[in-house]
Amino acid sequence: MEYPHLFLKNTIASKSFFHKTRFISEEEEEENPKNYTLQKETFRENKINFEFNRQERIRRQSIPIPIHLEYIEINFLNVFNTPDLYLNKFGLRAVSYYNFNQSVLFCIIDSNKFEQGFMGLLDQFCSTSNHYDKFDVITFIHSFSFLSTNKIDPYHIGGKILLSLIDDIYIQSDKAIITRHLVTYLSQHEIQFKQISPEILEITNISKELTSKIVDNFDIIQKIQASPALRISPSPFNVPRLSWNIDVQIPNNLPTIGIIDTGVENIAPFQPIYQDPISILPQGHNIESSHGTNVASLAVFGNSLTNNIRTKTAACKILSIQIIQNDEDNCSLSQLKDIITKAHQEQEIKIFNLSITSFAKSYNSPISTYAYILDELAYNLDILIFIATGNLNPNDVSEISNYLKQNDIDEEEASFLKYPNHFYRPKYNTSMFHACESSNICEPSESMNNITVGAIAENFIDNPTDLTTDKAYPTYYTKKFHIDYAQPILGLNFKRKQCNKNIFKPDIVMPGGDWLSKDSSMYVLGRGGLFNFYELSAGTSLATPLATHLAAQIIHKYPSFSSQTIKALIINSAENTGTSHLMDSIVEYHKNQAAMEKFGQSFDQLNGSDRKKISALYNSERLYKKLIGHGLPNSNKCIYSTNKSVTFIIEDSIKKDFHKAINLKLPDYLLQYSKKEILKVTATLCFKFKPEFNNQLGYNPLHISFNFAKTINNNIETLDILSTLPAESIKKQLAIKTKLDSWSEDFYPANSKIFSNVQKMELNIAVSNLKKVNNEISVLIRCTGRDNSPYVENTQHPFSLVVRVDEKHSQELDKFNLYEELSAINSVETIAEADIEIEQEAML
Repeated sequence: MEYPHLFLKNTIASKSFFHKTRFISEEEEEENPKNYTLQKETFRENKINFEFNRQERIRRQSIPIPIHLEYIEINFLNVFNTPDLYLNKFGLRAVSYYNFNQSVLFCIIDSNKFEQGFMGLLDQFCSTSNHYDKFDVITFIHSFSFLSTNKIDPYHIGGKILLSLIDDIYIQSDKAIITRHLVTYLSQHEIQFKQISPEILEITNISKELTSKIVDNFDIIQKIQASPALRISPSPFNVPRLSWNIDVQIPNNLPTIGIIDTGVENIAPFQPIYQDPISILPQGHNIESSHGTNVASLAVFGNSLTNNIRTKTAACKILSIQIIQNDEDNCSLSQLKDIITKAHQEQEIKIFNLSITSFAKSYNSPISTYAYILDELAYNLDILIFIATGNLNPNDVSEISNYLKQNDIDEEEASFLKYPNHFYRPKYNTSMFHACESSNICEPSESMNNITVGAIAENFIDNPTDLTTDKAYPTYYTKKFHIDYAQPILGLNFKRKQCNKNIFKPDIVMPGGDWLSKDSSMYVLGRGGLFNFYELSAGTSLATPLATHLAAQIIHKYPSFSSQTIKALIINSAENTGTSHLMDSIVEYHKNQAAMEKFGQSFDQLNGSDRKKISALYNSERLYKKLIGHGLPNSNKCIYSTNKSVTFIIEDSIKKDFHKAINLKLPDYLLQYSKKEILKVTATLCFKFKPEFNNQLGYNPLHISFNFAKTINNNIETLDILSTLPAESIKKQLAIKTKLDSWSEDFYPANSKIFSNVQKMELNIAVSNLKKVNNEISVLIRCTGRDNSPYVENTQHPFSLVVRVDEKHSQELDKFNLYEELSAINSVETIAEADIEIEQEAML
């Protein structure tokens, strides 16, 4: 039996406390270089280049501007966490962080402190053999350089570009003066521009020569990049049909979904649900590609296009948002931001589909400008954008397929190109057809406030795959997460405190078909005309609208849900598809390669300690998660509870350095169960955050995590124990099993790792555990964040926590109704449902 989900309304206790210290044994030793001679040679060379580039920049200045600023980039041997020291001692203000905050761009605020303090201390270090504590701040440095014109604009580009600006409160008045002169200069040269945010200026059309001149003279620009070039998946195969032959049923109160694409054709099946389209193109909504129509058909009808049933029920209405016209084009981020905002404000659209992406991300690169804009929109508007991971280049995949069919081919290259090895072999760079890095996700799919979708090879048709070995597995063309802790930063290995197991994309996978034959593709609607009523296609472009379709069903049934609750529901329902053992051969290969490089032996010949070091870098489950995320969602679990599976929703907020606790009572009848395990609790936390653009580790400055604990009399006493007792006592007293499990995410150290805003945990409960906790557990939530962040410090941070309780199958408990029992003993509220009666039936 299907039931609506429940809001859990039991009393929530709150308490202000947060223990942020750790035992010394838990700290990692810093890795300072022992060879100071080599480091001194590096510094001497750095200083010569610094002074040369500094004078060259002064020489190139040709526009009269009253204020000039200078910047130094310093690369560190570990995460940089002492900005106040550098400001007070050296006159350097940290304005931008990257390379996981081991590289920092500083503005030279005080020239005297910089020359005498920093450069003076550097000279002393290079000329002495007595390396005492005074030089610790210098020996922590890897290298440094001047922010030159060539660093800001390395490719000397023009056309449609983005200027990344320095935005720091310490230089705000200087920035305002320089910005006014920049605006005047652009206006005088009739160059169109728009400020997307305080950190980003978009210029519509500019010559390379003027770009260079602007970079040379206006000292608030830290990077120049081209506007994102967007790509879609390959052209579909036509399916000869005389018509669509569909009858569309339209329920009441359908939500409208924004399809951000090449434009959606107002074909007959869409006409009753088609809203007035909008476009950012100068010529208006003029469609040349079928891609947007293909995508919209899956958002509206889901996988029902595959079956032979003529009547199909629409899940949503469509707003066509056209941002490109052809298969590849540049996109204006300022116009995209404006058009999404307009769609939300004027039509109350909460769910958007973005199936077109830009270029693949390099390993460990920071969040792109494109993703930042989408994260900012999701935070400000409480919207949710479903974003494709992107696909491999279809021409490359075809060439790979043809190459692998040949007889006399290079054995090593053939091994690399075969599924699934092509996903991950970073050091192999001699292939004619493929590079490992091109399998990384495309911008803007690293967006954290939104939801990213990859593809498995399933196509809902009983046909074989092509390059992919099984329909349950990630497709050959899909993309993996680009953050890789096995790749060094500045030649140095990642530290454990920089790593976070919760950071990965995609969030989920959906069926996308396989590419190289009609038989392995998916059915989609075409634009009509010349028998192009149906098409067969494949790609993450098509997996994404299937996830959007699911979100439309959720918001139709539960229109009051926040965007993060929708996200949490989908991720909470997701389950592994395929098996991580698919990655075993890749992991074995890299372990042996690393063992030979480090120790000159195969992995099996190493001692336990050395094997452990290498195994920490290469793990099948972790690598598989970078392809499938949390797995394949279960649509029924997303939308309904049942008599044996109950989903609770907690929508609340929390302040920094607070803990909260909400209790959940469990029915007594469960104690009759004679087997070991009786319940499985699956919880997913999602929250949105205000992104910080120029800080790779601090991009998400907010930490919220959760845990399950034994309720001690009531929630207040539970929090009292958590806040007052020693760590070992807490683990014992609050334990549901033998000890309190780890939290869904570790916050420590707060300034040295990326925080995740998506966390998922499972808890299996046995009858003995139920007896121990007296049939009651508490869900604990805690919040902290980056130091010196006014946003984190002064905001009530909303979060969504989805908790699903599944009863293990048992004939002896069949007569009991878990949903009714939980509803009776807890304070719950049935979530208001929309009227879903059929509004009209369009006969087409």
